[in-house]
Parts: sequence; structure tokens; C-alpha cells
Amino acid sequence: MPRIGLSELERQKLARAGGGGILYQHGWRPIDTAPKDGKRILVAVPGDVIPYHIFLVWWLDGWCYDLGKTPILGTPTKWQPLPHIPPEESE
Repeated sequence: MPRIGLSELERQKLARAGGGGILYQHGWRPIDTAPKDGKRILVAVPGDVIPYHIFLVWWLDGWCYDLGKTPILGTPTKWQPLPHIPPEESE
């Protein structure tokens, strides 16, 4: 899997968090590096029955579901940007 480009600040935070291995390779980053400017992102929240719950969220004085201003339950530990959607193919 190709590595996702990171800013220098994100690289430094990732290195301090020890996330240069599997976390970095799969696109997941430490939650303290997540943008808090209203940008929609994916977050991983540890689960009881399954390892993680994945939510599409944005920051508004706390992580909120993308479809409203309802705070998510649990504390995210990882995040990643949304994937790029390829352009529609013309027929």
C-alpha cells in the first residue's frame, strides 16, 4: 500500500507517537494529529466486541457524526483522511 503524504508537522508528531510502522503504512494516524477545522475525516474508536468502530466525523468542540451535531460515543484513537473518489467515467 502506498504511503500517504504527510506534512512535516504530521511526520514529527507521528514519529513522537511511535506510529512509523503499521499505523503509517495503512493510513491511520494518531488522533492528536487530526484536523480540527471542520474537515470530514474517518476515526477509529476501540470497540468491545469488534476491534474498532469507524465513523465519518468532524470537529465541533468534540468529535461529531457527519450527519449532525451529535457527539460520537467513545474516544477515537486513530484517524485518516477520506479517500479520493475517482471521477465518473463517461460512456
